[in-house]
Amino acid sequence: MSKFELTFVAPGSMSEKDVTNTNDQIIDLVEKHSDKLLSENKWGKRMLAYPINKEKFGFYTTLEFESDGSTNASIEKALRLNKGVLRFLLTRGYENSVALVEVEKKKDDGSRSAEESLRRGSSKREATKTSQKKSVKPKKAVEDESERKSQVDAALEGILTDNEDESKLKDNKKKSSI
Repeated sequence: MSKFELTFVAPGSMSEKDVTNTNDQIIDLVEKHSDKLLSENKWGKRMLAYPINKEKFGFYTTLEFESDGSTNASIEKALRLNKGVLRFLLTRGYENSVALVEVEKKKDDGSRSAEESLRRGSSKREATKTSQKKSVKPKKAVEDESERKSQVDAALEGILTDNEDESKLKDNKKKSSI
């Protein structure tokens, strides 16, 4: 058995009651075609990245279930025909994806696991290192800028002297040809 994840978006113009009915229909469909429904995660009403069928908002829901994968085509076909679904995505899930949903729920409660604390602590350290590097770079850039200016000045002087030499040579050639 493999784990699968189904995320679908219901139109934002639907009422809460209609959205609940659509969710229940899809859950029944998934339970009918799969072995076990593992979790349901309602994200709520969110703004879409771009309008779909003139809808700017949608109700997001994610379902995780176990299946052998042979019935996924029938689930997709039913979702395509359902008028209460704007978009859906059915993918093979990760082995620990149910645990990730539980971690997200814990975050909403305000509690934090030890692993999450470690991750956040390391990101703060990395952010500090990055800010320290950024503070060093402008000083170096100023030094590089003054070096570049002196190099450009030297190059321009070289070009000007080359042009003066060429013009003198041309004048000498003209005089000798006369």
